[in-house]
Order: sequence, then structure tokens, then C-alpha cells
Amino acid sequence: DLDAKTKQLTQSKPGARHYHPAVSPNGKWILFGSDRSGTMQLYVADLDSNRFENESLWPITDVPEGHCAMHGSWQTLRLPSAEPLAPKAVTVAKSASDYTRKSEGDVIELADGRLLLVYMEFAGDGSDFAKTRLVAQESSDQGRSWGKHRVITETAPGDLNVYSPHLTRALDGGILLVFMRQHRPGSLTNLVWKTNDEGQSFAALSEFVPKQNFSLCNGTIKRLSSGRLLLPASPPAPGKSAETGPYSATTLYSDDDGITWQVSPSRIALPKRGAMEPHVEETGDGRVLMVMRNQLGKLYFSESSDEGATWSEPWASELITPESCPELTRIPGTGDLLLIWNHHYDASFRSHFGKRSPLTSAISKDHGKSWQSLRDIETDPSR
Repeated sequence: DLDAKTKQLTQSKPGARHYHPAVSPNGKWILFGSDRSGTMQLYVADLDSNRFENESLWPITDVPEGHCAMHGSWQTLRLPSAEPLAPKAVTVAKSASDYTRKSEGDVIELADGRLLLVYMEFAGDGSDFAKTRLVAQESSDQGRSWGKHRVITETAPGDLNVYSPHLTRALDGGILLVFMRQHRPGSLTNLVWKTNDEGQSFAALSEFVPKQNFSLCNGTIKRLSSGRLLLPASPPAPGKSAETGPYSATTLYSDDDGITWQVSPSRIALPKRGAMEPHVEETGDGRVLMVMRNQLGKLYFSESSDEGATWSEPWASELITPESCPELTRIPGTGDLLLIWNHHYDASFRSHFGKRSPLTSAISKDHGKSWQSLRDIETDPSR
């Protein structure tokens, strides 16, 4: 920088070469070459994130082995002015007689800008314990329309179902799919599959915590700036039923890109049905923040100072909520935290302590200490 301080941007495996960096005109992105995959390809990384080895790094070339991509450059593209697209709720997949519930998925942006969505289709009565399959669809118009429906995996013979997909970029540019196979209530195995062709096919990579009960909520896996994969889970409290709880919140983590996993010794407990469906995100000051579903009327948080290995006692925020699943993530480019949840509570409502409406967002500019800019995303009371 201008103060003559040097900062190392890449932390690759020994022997990897990086070459010809080019910073974008707005100073937000860097284009560079690397042979980390075994072939010299071009990549783009987000300079603000300082994450040159994981989810803020995108391959933009796919030259075959024996060739190389060199000397990338930026060019300003001037487009005719256009009105921004208005927000719109899109139905990706309607229920049907053979698959009565279609829900709980995760989405990732592919190298060419398309979106890949993996979600669950439930047969029978559509309950949480019905037989399921994981399916995929794609969008080439930023989510306005979807197609190319295909089955990723079915429930294994003798099992209860397959559940809770997660998608994240692998360090080598592939995509990891994390999910669980429920053998019976209280016995499940978590798995990692991988695709090296942008979601056209997946192959098994690893299994972990076999036939235990580290239940996952979909779309919650996060990559920390160190490269660690952090996966929240909500097993039942010791000795309690997998079907009724109460539940506790914890995390599993991998430092070798999904091959092996460690389990946090922390178990976050709350009254009533407990701490459920935790979501995590790394803060700008180096902590990891967790928010969790509960029955207490307020969003509860916990924090970790050791990258999710252990967790603090939970605390209540001032944000009201029914018993529903909150989402926590970081806004690209600013690092601010974004929280999305149902800003409503009614203890007299027939279930879940209130309607799951409205859908509300809030932003934290101080690493989760306070929340502001509350705004309703969707207010339709029938949703």
C-alpha cells in the first residue's frame, strides 16, 4: 500500500504459482492467474473480503489440460440505462400429487453466472419424516425462472429420508454438497458430495458422525476467512427424543475442505423446545456469531472466539420472533451483517408462537452488537 506495507493475499498449497494480477478499475476485484488446479486458469477474487482461497474466489476460465490462460485484463462495459428489476416472489416448484411438499434448499452462483438450486421433494404426507429426494434446478436470469429439473439422490433403501442440502465452493473451485441421510428418528449420517462440473454430476467425498444425531438445517454451511468450513447443527439434548426435543445448538468444523470433521464440545441450551436451527457468520472483528430458532419470543445469539470450536452462553436480543428459522450472512463488499427473520410474536397463535410473517431484514454495522434498518421484505399474511 501507500505506506509501504506488504500484505500476502494468497495462501495456497506448496508449489502453486500465481501470476499477472490485475485490479479492477473500481478497486474492488482482482483478476489473476493460478495453477492451483494443475492447469493455469484465471480467477477473480473480492479484494474487500480478503478470502482468496474460498467462497470469494471464482474461476473464470476452463482451458483443457496442456493449455494455459494468461494475461487477463479489465475493460469497462457501458450498457444502456435500465430500470432495476422490481422485487418478486417466484414459485420454483409447485406441490404435486406424487411430491406433496417441495422446500428447504440452498442456492449457489455458478462460474458463468447461472444459479444452481438444490432442494428437497417430499412424498406421502409431506411431513418431516416422509420419504424425500434431493433435486436440482438452474436459473440463467438471476432467479426469475427455473428449469433443468434433475434428481441428485434418492432416499437409500431402508432409510427414513435424505435431508437439508448445503452448497459451498471447494478450495479447488469445485462445489461441495453437504446433506444428511436419516436412517430413523435419532440416527442419521452427514455426508459431503462434490461436483467438478458445476453441478451436472456429484460424487461422494466423505461421511462424518455416522448414525448419530447432529441434525442439520439447510443452507447454513459457512467458509471462514481461515478456510475452515463451519456447519451448525441442533442435536437433541442428551437423553431426549429426536422427534420432540428439547434441542441444543452446536457446530461441526472441517479444516481439510470437508474430508474430516470435528465436533464442538459446546451445547447451547434454551428453555422450552431449546435452541434449534442455528445459523452462523464470521464478523469483521474476528468472532463468529450464531443466531438460533427458539420458543422464547426473542432472537437469541451466541458467539465464538475460536472459529466455532466453542461457544458462549446465549443471550437475548430485542428482536421479537415466533418459532421460526432466522438467517444470518454478510453483505458482499461492505462486510455488514444481514439478518433475515420473521419479525412477529403472538403466544396465543395456534402454533409456533405466531405467524411466520412478515419476513423482515436488519443490518448490523458493528459486528452484531446492534441492529438497524429494519425493513419488511414480504408482508403477505397468507404466506
